[in-house]
Amino acid sequence: MRTEPNEPPSFDHLIHWVTDLDKAADAYRAIGLPVVDALTMPGFRNAAWPLDLIHYVELATVTDWEAVTTSKYAEALEALRPAIEALDGSSGGLTFAVHVPDASKMAEQLRAEGHEIAETQVYFEEYDLAFTEVFVCDGPTWWPFFISFDPPRDVLAKKRADAQTEAEKPGTLEAGLPQSDTDLEGIVITSADPETAADGVADLLGLPIERADGAMWVPLPDLPLFFERGETEGITTLLVSGIEIEHEVDLHGLRLRKTERENPAPLNANVAQAKGLSTRR
Repeated sequence: MRTEPNEPPSFDHLIHWVTDLDKAADAYRAIGLPVVDALTMPGFRNAAWPLDLIHYVELATVTDWEAVTTSKYAEALEALRPAIEALDGSSGGLTFAVHVPDASKMAEQLRAEGHEIAETQVYFEEYDLAFTEVFVCDGPTWWPFFISFDPPRDVLAKKRADAQTEAEKPGTLEAGLPQSDTDLEGIVITSADPETAADGVADLLGLPIERADGAMWVPLPDLPLFFERGETEGITTLLVSGIEIEHEVDLHGLRLRKTERENPAPLNANVAQAKGLSTRR
């Protein structure tokens, strides 16, 4: 029986897998979504559209699978490889991370339930930052993975808030968090059988399924997961507000759909706000 965590699982970040990172980042910027370069390591590069001090959309690519075996992300990328291969050489929504207080404990519970699990740890000495990632290998390739941080995520958010305050002071040379009026309000997952898809991820996360006005969603704290019927199995669309688009936009295999702030559980950075941080514009 799975024990109840002190803090419920919540959205952390989404991975948009891209075949050309520079072109994808430029496409984001062209429609007003600020993307910043993040990491470059052997065989791997990524960038991020920061949503606040905690949440973000990661743009990621592998440039050399042989070289990436020597990088800090080697084990995690190997765990993600079935999802990457499912995209069949194209760009698209890959998966998303769900924050839990203790990912290793979550791994133990999932193994006890009979799941096949891959657990990885990454440590960045220069930032004194470590995180544990837990991948569920026996589910759909788009299923989320679990992540926890050391120091804890709220401590990291406080450090980022302090750095942001310093960056906003007159005369500083440090770059702060890029500003944007666009917010991520939900993820759309399509499936030939959306009911079964929703049931599976709801059971994995220990969350209910909710329905209203023809919509079906799993109320993951900080970002709801909407399920729709479609030919593609996986993450196909991001629901965004505060963006000037009239129709859905195909952004390197991931569609953007404009919505208003009327969703059942819009992203609100509640973890950071509970700590008294200012994270949203």
